[in-house]
Amino acid sequence: MRLRDCVAMLAMLLLPATSTAAPGIAMRWDQCYGDGGVSNKNFACDTNAGSETLVLSVRPPADLQLVNGDEIKVTLMTTAASLPPWWAMRTNGSCRQNALRVNAIANPSDAVCVDEFAGNATSGIGSYDFMLCGNTNRARLSLAVAVPGGSAVTLTKDHEYFLANIVIDHTKTVGAGACAGCVTPTCLVFSNLRLTLNDGSVAYITDPVAPNSDVATWQQGSPSLAYVPVPYTFSGCFTGGWLLESCGLPTPARNQTWGAIKSLYR
Repeated sequence: MRLRDCVAMLAMLLLPATSTAAPGIAMRWDQCYGDGGVSNKNFACDTNAGSETLVLSVRPPADLQLVNGDEIKVTLMTTAASLPPWWAMRTNGSCRQNALRVNAIANPSDAVCVDEFAGNATSGIGSYDFMLCGNTNRARLSLAVAVPGGSAVTLTKDHEYFLANIVIDHTKTVGAGACAGCVTPTCLVFSNLRLTLNDGSVAYITDPVAPNSDVATWQQGSPSLAYVPVPYTFSGCFTGGWLLESCGLPTPARNQTWGAIKSLYR
């Protein structure tokens, strides 16, 4: 068992009996973690219609006063040696330029997950970077959610809050002009969350609410993770939190040195 799993499980054991998860972040397909979202998405890759949705949420470790925004980093890695065209999204000229979007529209059917900003937020993609830190099979999505200072909210400890949806369209999956790589197993991790407050302070949250609650997979990808404390930057290419060391078949857990981790992102 990995160290992060042991820590998360211990935190859960120390919670009051009425709580079902520890403080932290989560990412699941279709719905929030607490509302039964799933960790893996299998798609037959047989249609250009429709989309898939990753839902991001947080359980604050303490009451946070006057929160006005979220800065979110999600990284992905495929089992292929280089990022398949199907995952080349957003950038001008990429194979599926218009296939990636985000929104801050909470699912009205959620019973556990509370809309952080009560429908008042705007959201947007800051960047979707291919070849993250020179690694050809990785990418990073940076997105933000915010409200004006006058609409800032108080987040209460031990409540799960909806942050944002990442929507991946099926466009150009089959037929003429299709982009190869939909069937490629892929791993995604909610690397870190940076909350901004009206008083100018920030709060970083990187731990999962439960073992691997911050990880989602596509076509049964199997991730191995490493951790870099935040705030930290590898020459501007990685900002700290959980990073994907590998994606593919399960690999034995092993201790990581700082040198080994940094070499992945040079």
